[in-house]
Amino acid sequence: MSVQLFPCGGIPSSSRDPKPSFDAIEYARFILFKFLCLQIDPEGSRDEDLLQKFQMLDLPKWIFENRLHESVTMLGLAHQELTVLPTEIRLLQNLTKLHLVGNRLQSLKGLEELHELRELNISNNQIEYLPKMSNFFKLEKLYAYNNQLTQLPSDLNQCRFLQVLQVESNQLKSLPSLTGLESLKSLTIRDNHFLILPDDIGNLPLETFIASKNSLTILPRSFGSLSKLWKLDLSDNCFTDFPEGIYSLPQLQIFDCSGNHISQIPRQRPPLLHELIAHNNQNFTFDCYPRTIEHIKG
Repeated sequence: MSVQLFPCGGIPSSSRDPKPSFDAIEYARFILFKFLCLQIDPEGSRDEDLLQKFQMLDLPKWIFENRLHESVTMLGLAHQELTVLPTEIRLLQNLTKLHLVGNRLQSLKGLEELHELRELNISNNQIEYLPKMSNFFKLEKLYAYNNQLTQLPSDLNQCRFLQVLQVESNQLKSLPSLTGLESLKSLTIRDNHFLILPDDIGNLPLETFIASKNSLTILPRSFGSLSKLWKLDLSDNCFTDFPEGIYSLPQLQIFDCSGNHISQIPRQRPPLLHELIAHNNQNFTFDCYPRTIEHIKG
């Protein structure tokens, strides 16, 4: 994207232009669209870096008075040292993507009215709790890693369109009921304090599950029902035996069980398993590996 940032001396203020001309409104529209809408590609481009120079707190009130904000669908306020959310954010009723990465937020007060959100990234903040998830029933992706969460909302399962949930590097000890998350394909709970997993985890359509760096010792009986799971990471936990539920996973291709206390890998294995990572296990021997596994890292 080739856009001159704040041409002609910056953003026109309401004090200089209390009744903005057509050009001023068009200029505000330019800012909102180019720097808040449709140009953010968090997974690839560096357009979000430009947004770091843009302060929503400095937006003149006439942008909202002229209802230009109603066209905003994507907003990036990453690395702005925010401790609270701008009050204006609740007016952006049509937001579908909101990125708040790398601030100093402790809560998400003000987001409750953003019912159109599909993607929310609040990673690398200091957030201690999430609001009621029933407010975000259209949410598809939630990134909340590296915060101070001690629990997830009990109504998380209201997000039936949720496909990606990343809550690694928090203070979580348990998950709420997952029944109802009928679209969840990717779940990451790495680097928390989990001792057990919920019994209903087997009801999910998971394809990838990352649960490394916890204190798990056993998998729930339903785990073997994860018929679409192809990648599983249980490294750096407290397993002493090869988890039984692994045998029944028909699509499992990659399994990392390194950094546990497993001494033996049984010859029975998932039919498609081709990469087994098992280094740093106590008294582990290579003799017990099935010969048909293509890639062994031990």
